[in-house]
Amino acid sequence: MKTGYLLLLLTPLLAGQTVTGEVYDSLSGKPVEGAYVSPVSPHRPHRIFSRTDGAGHFQLAIPAPAAPHLLTLDVERPGYVKASQTLRAEAGGSVAALRIPLTPAAVISGRLLDEDGYPAMGTLQALSYQVVNGERKLAEAQWTTPNDLGDYRLTGLAAGSYYIGVKFADGWDKRYLAQFVGGGLQPADAKPLEVKAGQELSGVDGRLKKFEGVSVAGRIPMPDKTLRWSPGEQPRAALIPPESFYFGSLLAPVHEDGTFLFQHVPPGSYDLRGPVASFPMNARDLPAGQPLEVGTAGVSGVLLARHEPQSLDVAGIVVLPGGGSPPPVAIEAHRRTTNLSARATSNPDGSFTLTGLMPGSYLLRVQPVAPAGGGAAPLSVSAAMGGEDVLERGFDLPATPPGLLRITLRPQMRIPISGKLLDAGGSPIPSAAVELIHEGVLPIQTKTGMDGSFQTVLETPGEYRVLVAGSSSSFADPKFIKAHREDSPPLWVVEGDSSPIVVRLPPR
Repeated sequence: MKTGYLLLLLTPLLAGQTVTGEVYDSLSGKPVEGAYVSPVSPHRPHRIFSRTDGAGHFQLAIPAPAAPHLLTLDVERPGYVKASQTLRAEAGGSVAALRIPLTPAAVISGRLLDEDGYPAMGTLQALSYQVVNGERKLAEAQWTTPNDLGDYRLTGLAAGSYYIGVKFADGWDKRYLAQFVGGGLQPADAKPLEVKAGQELSGVDGRLKKFEGVSVAGRIPMPDKTLRWSPGEQPRAALIPPESFYFGSLLAPVHEDGTFLFQHVPPGSYDLRGPVASFPMNARDLPAGQPLEVGTAGVSGVLLARHEPQSLDVAGIVVLPGGGSPPPVAIEAHRRTTNLSARATSNPDGSFTLTGLMPGSYLLRVQPVAPAGGGAAPLSVSAAMGGEDVLERGFDLPATPPGLLRITLRPQMRIPISGKLLDAGGSPIPSAAVELIHEGVLPIQTKTGMDGSFQTVLETPGEYRVLVAGSSSSFADPKFIKAHREDSPPLWVVEGDSSPIVVRLPPR
C-alpha cells in the first residue's frame, strides 16, 4: 500500500499522559470521523489505538519509554491514503493539539475479460514507478482480484500515475502471460493512467490476450548432476524482459538433473537467470545469468553456467568526525531476496567484521547501542563503501569486497523548518507535495496545508532546492526532477535560524 509520510519532531511525552489531536481531510479541511490512530513501536508489543470522533479528535495514552526513541503514529481510514507521523518519545512532557491530514484516496475500476469473453481469473496490480534503493523501478502500489463477473476496484491509491497489470492464477491457461490492461507485455506498450486525490476513474476495461509464443529449453550443469536447494524450496529459472524485472518475468521449474523448459515465450530480448527460489528477486542475487534472444522458432540446448561463490568477510570501522572512541554500534547486512544476514557489534576501537557473506545485493542496518541506563545523545549515521553511500541504497557485494565499510557517527542536528508556499500571484498553494533536496543527503518530503503552510525538520544545514508537485510520486521520476529543479530559487538553511520562510514559484 502506498503510504504518505510526515516527519515532525514534537515535544516529549510523560509517563501516563496523553497524545491528543485532530485528523482532517487535506482537501476540504473538514474533520475525519472514524479514523484509527495507532502508535507503532518496537518497545510496545501490544498495539493500542484511538478512533476519531465526529470532530476528528483522538486521544492516546502513551506509556513512558525505557529510553528515548522515535514513535510513529499510523493513521488509517477506508477511502483515504494511510498516513504516518513521527515524534520523539522521552520523559519530560506531553503532546497536544496535533493536526494530522489524511488525503482522500483515488480509485480505478473496470471489467476484465479473457480473449474469449469470459471473466478473467487472476490478480490485478496498480503499478507505479518508485525509487527503491536508489533505482527507479515499477513496483506494486495496490492489488485486488476481480469478482465472478470480472469487475474490479483498485482502492486506496495516492494521486499519481499508474499502470494496471494482470497476473493469472496458477493452473489457468499458460498462454495468458502477465500483461498490462490496454497494452502488451511491457510498460512501453501500455498507457499510464493519471488519477487525482479522491478521484474515481471508472471504465478501465480490458480484453486480455493469449500469447502462443515458443519454447525455451536448457540446462544448468551441476557437478554431481543433482540440483541441491534448501528443503521446501522449489528452484526455478527466470526469463526477465527489459524494464520489467518484477512484473512480467517468466518462471520455469528446474528439475533434479538441472533441466528447465519455458513455454509460450514471446519473441524478444531477455535476461536468463537461475536457479532462484524466491520472487520478486534481485538480479545480483542470482548465481548464474546471461542474455538470451528468442526468435519465432524457439530456443533449445541453452547451457546456463552456474558458479559456486565462496563466502566473504567485510571489514569495517566506526568513526567520529573529530576523532576519539566511538560508542558501540550494531551492524547488520541483510540479503534482499533471502533471510540470510550477517551481524556484528563494533569493538571499543570502532572496528568490526561481517563474516560469511555470499556475493549478492544487501541492505545495511546500523543502530547505535543504547547504554544500560539510557539517555544517550541522538546520533545521525552515514555509511560508505568504495567511496559510495550505502546506508540508504544498500550495496552489491562482488566476488572481491570493494573496500572498508566506513560508518560515521555525528551528533544529530535538528533544524526546524516552517514556511509557506505561494504561486506567482502570491496566493497560497494548498495540498501540494514539497521535496527539499540537498546534495549528498536523502531528500526530505512534506506537504502543504490548506493555507499553503508546510513544516519539517532537517539535519543538515546548507543550500536546498525546493521541488513542488501535485503528488509525491512525481519525485520518483528523474525527468521530473531535472525539469523542475530550478523552478524556485535556492533555499539556505542555517543552524540555529528557525525564521519562517516563503517559497514563491515563478510564473509558468
